[in-house]
This record gives sequence, C-alpha cells and structure tokens, in this order.
Amino acid sequence: MKKLSIIFFFISFQIIYSQEDTIFIQAHDYVDMDWYGNYDAWANFPSNENTYRKILMHYDMRCSSSGCSGWDYTTKISLMKENGEVDENGNPVFIHDQTLANVITPYGTYMQGSGSEGFSPNWVQRYTYDVTDFAHLLVDSVKMRAFYGGWSTGFNVTLNFEFIEGTPPRNVLNVQNLWSGSNSYSSMTEVLSDTSIFIPQAAKNSAMRVTISGHGQDGEFTNGIFYNIETLDELSIISKEIWRDDCGEVALYPQGGTWIYDRANWCPGDKIIIDRHDITSYINPGQNNTLFFYLDGGDVDIDANYDFSFQLINYSSPNFNLDAVMEDIIAPSTKQEHFRFNPSCSNPIVKIKNQGSQTLTSVEIVYGFEGYTQNTYSWSGNLEIGETEEVELPPINWYSWEEKVPFYARV
Repeated sequence: MKKLSIIFFFISFQIIYSQEDTIFIQAHDYVDMDWYGNYDAWANFPSNENTYRKILMHYDMRCSSSGCSGWDYTTKISLMKENGEVDENGNPVFIHDQTLANVITPYGTYMQGSGSEGFSPNWVQRYTYDVTDFAHLLVDSVKMRAFYGGWSTGFNVTLNFEFIEGTPPRNVLNVQNLWSGSNSYSSMTEVLSDTSIFIPQAAKNSAMRVTISGHGQDGEFTNGIFYNIETLDELSIISKEIWRDDCGEVALYPQGGTWIYDRANWCPGDKIIIDRHDITSYINPGQNNTLFFYLDGGDVDIDANYDFSFQLINYSSPNFNLDAVMEDIIAPSTKQEHFRFNPSCSNPIVKIKNQGSQTLTSVEIVYGFEGYTQNTYSWSGNLEIGETEEVELPPINWYSWEEKVPFYARV
C-alpha cells in the first residue's frame, strides 16, 4: 500500500498543449448556488479570427461558502442569447440558446468540511466537456447561465474554458435546438409536435446531441423508458433506453443517501450522459426534413418528469482524411473522473478516437515515461468518424517510485 500511495502522488496525467497556443477564459468564478434559480456570468471569449482544434469547458463543483446540501439536485450550464426585446429598464432580455452541460450534485452529507470519509474542506470535483462544436457561438461577450435546481444550501460553480488553436476536425455549419425543456411523461406527446428542420445544402454530416434524464417519484428509478426519433414516414432513426447502470461506480464517492442505486440516465455527483447519434443517412440536405421525438415505455403509466435537450449539429466535410486522436489517458492518471482506475501500476488504459473521414483501422500507440525507453503497441479495429475505443496497453517498466516522472501516450 505504501508504494501505491507514492504512485498516486507522483504519476501525472499528461496530454500536452503549448501554452502559447491555448487561450484560457473564465466565466463563473467561485459562485455560490444556495437556492433554486439562475446564476449568470459574462465570459469574454476570443473573436472569430482564429480557428480552434479543440475547446474544453471545465465545470468545477465544490461546497458553497455556507455549506453543502445533502440532496442530489440538477445543475445546468447554458449559453444565453438576446431575444430582441428589452425589459422595463431598457436592458436586453436574454433567453436560453444552447445547453452545454447537465451535472447532478452529490449527496453532500460527508462533504461539509469535517474531513470525514476522505473529504477535506477544500474538495473540488471537475467535469470536463468538449464544446468544440459550439465554437461559432463562443465568440466575444457571451452570457453564461448556471442553473441550480436545489432548495437548500448549496454548491459552488467555477467555469473555465480552454481554446486550443488549430484546425477543427470538422467545420460546424449550425447548431439547431430542436426540443428543450422539462415535461411529465403523461403529457409529453401533447407538448411535443413534429419539427420541420432545414438542412443546409453544404451539410455533409449531421449528428444529434441528446441530453435526457428522468426525475420525480417514478422518473428516477423506472427503467425500460426509451427516447425515439423518427422521420415523417415513421422510419426509426434513434431508439435508446433512458438508463444508467453504473451509479455505484462514479468517481465522487463515498456519498450519503442512495447514491449507489442506478437511475434514469443520471447518477448523484456525476454528469448526465450526453448521447451522440449520426443521422447523416436519414436526412436530405438543401430542404426541410420533418422529425418526431417521443418517449415509449410500453403500457406503463408513471408519475415522472423528463428533462431533455435535443440539438442537431450540421457539419461540412471533415477537414482531414486521416485524423487519429489520443482522446484520453485513463490510467495511470490523476484526473478525478478516472479516480476508480487509479492509482495504477498495471496495464495503461487509453482512449483513441477517429476524427477523419477515412475509417480508422490501425493505429500505432507510443507510450511510456518521459526520459525512458518508449513502448509501442499496434491497435487494429474499425472506427468511423466520431467513434472512440478504450485500449488496454501491455504492462511497462516503472522506473522510479520517488521521482516525478510524467507518463505520456500518443498516436
């Protein structure tokens, strides 16, 4: 156990970006969310003169200055936009534009600052999102909204962005917010209607970004409910169950309450999972396309609410034919989201991604410790654009238990 403790403190996670090529922007700065409502902050993003290979949004959550709630509440990060109206004071009125992130607060019983259960008064949990597809909206001054759905003290939000210069995998033509809101299961079909969507002629790829979760008396714990997308002629595009079966494995633990029980696509102290579906083959560019969204649970009648955001992203042609990416290093890592896999001195685990138009069938992965002999591993498989795969690499020599030797991995 002594050696494992040393590994935890001295092996560093590393995907390197030159500081000269990265711009850091802050929106919310240690903002307490102590009661139900919206907490707005302005972010001064770069102009649209440069292009960015990747844009990351880091959502840091901690206890508020007045304490930590013992309940699991919904939080949401959104982009706001002017609706063309002014209020009674002559100020522009802002409305919701795009949802970037949904995070559920943890049961904070053990996180009040007593130092119990492994939590210090300064605990913080980071949730990172790739928001590169929203680059055309993250320009100049933008109002950002953090929503807190809790009715008691409280949590704290800090929001930071990394703009990494370079050519993006694909240029985004537009992002359309198709369906967004919160409704009961019984009234969903009455509230929602078919949506006519114009797809630009230049669109070569289209993808649906789906964030949906169940809440309420039955909504949390009822499985077997599916969200569905169909075309006008009732051709099924998407059908997926709204459920997570890994709540007991989230990185932020231990918690109080019933945090280990699986739920309708959310877990206390973790992100609500965002699904991405390629729908290129189901739509016709240069014309209006009609899509339907509905929930289906068979003959069940449940007292449940569903919070949802369906965004359609249209892309031009990929900027690269071959574009293999080292998306993440899972182990060894000190990233909080990979806490359950670390510390580790066994097989390294990485995630690779294909961002090129060409199907990715083989990759050479180079990995090891800086300053020591590098290792190589040849991966083979079949990844289409946007797809990822976790790869377990062969074990390697650990050269030192005392020195701070960074681990690296690249394709």
